[in-house]
Formats: sequence, C-alpha cells, structure tokens
Amino acid sequence: MKSKAIAFRRLLEGEKLFMRPCAYDVLSAILIEQAGFEVIGTTGYGIAASLVGQPDIGLETVYFSEFLFEI
Repeated sequence: MKSKAIAFRRLLEGEKLFMRPCAYDVLSAILIEQAGFEVIGTTGYGIAASLVGQPDIGLETVYFSEFLFEI
C-alpha cells in the first residue's frame, strides 16, 4: 500500500498532466483500469447515487466534452 501512495505522490508532483476519471462501481473501475488510466477517482455520493439508480446531474454535456478535446 505504501508503494502505491509513493507512486501517486510522484505522479502529483510530476510535470505531466493526467486525467483522473471517476468510478462509481467495481465494473467502472475495472473498465477505467483496462483503458490504461494511471489513477481512478471516486466520490461517496457517486457510489451512493449509483446504488439507488440516481442519474448524473449532467453538468458536463456532450458538447462540453467535445470542446475539451479541442483544447
């Protein structure tokens, strides 16, 4: 466990930008890992909301996502 913390600290202190997608259940975490991301985030609300079937509130729209890729 300590080596993972050290690796995460090095990633944070590095100059390289990275994305931290959020998982809301085990399946999404596995898919994020298989997609090759270096880190996975999560939130307590995200996990709880997915358990009761509450949708994302939609702050990030498809249009906004497409815009980000243009940057």
